[in-house]
This record gives sequence, C-alpha cells and structure tokens, in this order.
Amino acid sequence: MVDFNGRVVLITGAGRGLGFSYARCMGQLGATVLIQDIGADSDGNGADPQVARLAVSTSPKAVGYSAP
Repeated sequence: MVDFNGRVVLITGAGRGLGFSYARCMGQLGATVLIQDIGADSDGNGADPQVARLAVSTSPKAVGYSAP
C-alpha cells in the first residue's frame, strides 16, 4: 500500500464529487490534505465557503480554504 504519511497534498475542487473522494482517499493514506473549493454550484456559478469547511470536517488531517 502507498504511504503518504508526512506528505501534504493540495486538491482543488475537493469540496464535492470526485475531488472530495480523492481528498478523502489521500487522507486515509496518511497525507495532510489541503482542500480548496470556492463552493460553486454544478453550473460553476456562485461561491459558498461552507463547502470547503464541510469537506474538512470529515478528515482530522485536512485543512480547507475557499478562494475565488
């Protein structure tokens, strides 16, 4: 198995969908995950910083931020 302990991974668009799945997987492999997501809807409109915050709450080693 791959070991990402001591590694930091940045995943953009990680608040939902595939990005979120990748972020969760990397966290399970030991990485500290930086979750970046502006919180746009499925059409790419809007911005909701809560999306990144909710994604971070699922992983103890995750850090989230929302930047336009």
